[in-house]
Amino acid sequence: MTTRFAVAAARLPGRMVARGGETVVYNNGTGTVTITDAWFGNMAFRLTESGDANSRLEWVDKEIFIPVASLVIGGIAVEPVRGHRITCGTEVFQVSAPRDEKPARMDPQKKFWRIHTKQVA
Repeated sequence: MTTRFAVAAARLPGRMVARGGETVVYNNGTGTVTITDAWFGNMAFRLTESGDANSRLEWVDKEIFIPVASLVIGGIAVEPVRGHRITCGTEVFQVSAPRDEKPARMDPQKKFWRIHTKQVA
């Protein structure tokens, strides 16, 4: 049985594209692509030291959501990795994440990259 949440989650990517987004320039070190349908958010990671009962939160500066179909450079689909850069206006963000966390993940429908970044300029 499909839940209302599952139905809403499946519809969200299409609705985000229909509403438009921000323009960013993605640079993987060998080429760039201008993306006109990116969205921004924020996220905290809960970090626990090995063997330590204490934990702390660490925020990424910005989460950037980019459609998988838009992240293509030179005809090749790009997977975001640490060190790639994303420019929005005068702000520059570097793909990164705390410790061993993945810097980017796809949504369950594989339509969007959810990219964790730190502002570098």
